[in-house]
Amino acid sequence: MVAVAVLLAVVAALLFALSAAFQHRAAHGASRLVIAGTKSAGRRTFGRLLGSPTWLIGAGLAGVGFGFHAAALQLGSIALVQPLLTLTLPISVIVGGARERRTIERSDWAALATMCLGVVAFIAVTAAPAGAARPRGVLFLGVVAAAGLTALLTVVGRGMGPAGRATTWGCAAAVAFGITATLTKAMTADLASGAPLTALTDWPLWGLLLAAVAGIGLEQAAFAAGPITAVMVPVTLLNPVAACVIASFGWHQSLLGGADVVLAAISVAIALSVAGVVLLSRSALLQPAPRRVS
Repeated sequence: MVAVAVLLAVVAALLFALSAAFQHRAAHGASRLVIAGTKSAGRRTFGRLLGSPTWLIGAGLAGVGFGFHAAALQLGSIALVQPLLTLTLPISVIVGGARERRTIERSDWAALATMCLGVVAFIAVTAAPAGAARPRGVLFLGVVAAAGLTALLTVVGRGMGPAGRATTWGCAAAVAFGITATLTKAMTADLASGAPLTALTDWPLWGLLLAAVAGIGLEQAAFAAGPITAVMVPVTLLNPVAACVIASFGWHQSLLGGADVVLAAISVAIALSVAGVVLLSRSALLQPAPRRVS
């Protein structure tokens, strides 16, 4: 079962990366055709996206990817599945770099690898396989707290420039997707236990739908604001961390190793993540794509 869950998660990561490339191209192009700052800018951009074949292909790939992701979560724990989705980052960078005809330097690969290792180091000790389920009220509190953080990041991003807005809204989307992953696990657990009526009527389904819509909307807004790498770094790396933290409200979790080991691993994770961000901040991948002459 573990091997199948890993394979499903890898396929989901590939589909999410391809989806991001298509949707970023469509969203970034649509935003250039709309006057920024007007009250109808967001609505008009969204309308253009719905009429864009490129965006619809990306949406379709994301939908299929979600199916693989849900199946992986059913067979494996969040701690196993979510870190594998970090593969979305290097794949999306490769696809985005090729589309924009940019060279991905060795320093870029070093930065991406460093950040991914930081996420893996954090999850390796803080997210052991899930134990018994907690009362759903505890999970609800975790989801509400994460939703509040999503709203805060959304408001903060409004006052930033294009690159900062893309990154901050990418962080907000990552937290929303973390909620989505956790509630998907809860819903599939209900279905697997032979309680389909509970899965269709209980609050996790509606929370899942709201979080998914919010995450997709924030991700598209971030795509429209800045380069794909500025969005995919927070979306990919913060997502598994957020999902594991939220999941700790829904299932009993145990730390792997003693307190000293956990503290050391978290310190290493933070150091790696910061180093990766500093390296990537100097990269041309975070600069706006050059305009093409048609």
